[in-house]
Amino acid sequence: MTEPLRQPRFSIIIPTRHRNDTLAACLDCLSPAKQTLASDLYEIVVTDDGSSSTAEAMLRERYPWVRWVAGPRRGPASNRNNGAHHATGEWLIFTDDDCLPDPGWLNAYAEAIRPDYRVYEGKTSCPDGTGSVLEFAPVNEDGGWLWSCNMMFHRTVFEKIGGFDESFPSAHMEDVDLRERLKAADIAFLFVPSALILHPARRADWRENMGLAHQSEVMFWFKSGNDRPMWPTLFRNIVIGRARWILSHRLGFDSFVFAGMTIRELFYVLVKIADWERTYRLRYASTERL
Repeated sequence: MTEPLRQPRFSIIIPTRHRNDTLAACLDCLSPAKQTLASDLYEIVVTDDGSSSTAEAMLRERYPWVRWVAGPRRGPASNRNNGAHHATGEWLIFTDDDCLPDPGWLNAYAEAIRPDYRVYEGKTSCPDGTGSVLEFAPVNEDGGWLWSCNMMFHRTVFEKIGGFDESFPSAHMEDVDLRERLKAADIAFLFVPSALILHPARRADWRENMGLAHQSEVMFWFKSGNDRPMWPTLFRNIVIGRARWILSHRLGFDSFVFAGMTIRELFYVLVKIADWERTYRLRYASTERL
């Protein structure tokens, strides 16, 4: 007689793309030998958006307990939704391929479950900080952010809310948008400080990423029901935010590089902002607001 397939209670979803080195470090932290939660209670789904290469061969050779699925190649939001689609667990736990989960991470989520909450967020720390003004790491020490690198959803809530909005033009604001849609639906989420993720700082490619990131901010602005122009707020945030970031780090060569990138960033936004505002104002003029 064939035994029934095991139904894990938790599915850990890790989107990846061309970062096998950091993915391997993440998976090392999630191995059954490292995590304190019993291995028969969870599965790991790596959803891979790689084009020039993938992690499939590495997982087959080094991590046979991980399930690899091909990603849709439409960005991180779509890749996370793809992982959720392939997951079989009752609870969906999201992290990123450059994160280092604490040994008690999964067990902390399991023990935190209460009947009145169906969404949870963990603590995300960068203990070494950012050594350069060109480095970045998301941090959530006190809760309230619901960053996509450390969150848990009951499957029914994730499906009800519609998952991540895949129309954002960059990997920016899609988790903020998800959080605000939860609030609009009166769905509360609980902070679990013992569900700890370490997020090492990474050197950000400001030149390529910041323009599309600001386009995502403009999209979120109008999707949230705002109708007035966003450019005054956006320009103020760039100037003040970048100045504060520079002053929070030791001045050096990277500071001048970053200042130059900020000038290019401002110029790019100046050229594009009118088209962005026109596009998203029209898109959300007749749609239901958050």
